[in-house]
Amino acid sequence: MAESDPQHPIAHIDKLKCYEWMLAECASLNSHRQAREDSLIATITQISSAAVLAIPGLFFAADVRLPQFTDSPFLYIGVVGFLLALAASMAEQHYSAVAHAKQIEIVQAYYTRQSAEIEDQPSRQRVRYARRAAYALFTLSLLTSSLGLLTI
Repeated sequence: MAESDPQHPIAHIDKLKCYEWMLAECASLNSHRQAREDSLIATITQISSAAVLAIPGLFFAADVRLPQFTDSPFLYIGVVGFLLALAASMAEQHYSAVAHAKQIEIVQAYYTRQSAEIEDQPSRQRVRYARRAAYALFTLSLLTSSLGLLTI
């Protein structure tokens, strides 16, 4: 800040106290972000599993034969995509649980001064890849299955 600027609102507070507050606020924000991501993955899991059953069920309930793959490839691609999105969302949940357990070990080792490591990047990266795959596969499945249903 320039000397003519007013002093920062928390300039009078001890730097260690500010650091503690920052850590607490970052932990809270991270917790909320994780809850939002978990909720989205849970939604993908629910909708994908329902779609895998509902799309063929529509035809059986209407007593109509499923179209051939050549007549409606997008419908079949969409169902397979939902299966893959379901698998990716379940993988994300598994990797997330493994990363969480690993992070607990890291935190314990750090605060008992057995290690200076603060995070496990490979675990976090696996979770991130699985989450992105679930998002992408789900979005593509929605588009292709919708297109497939519209073209019947």
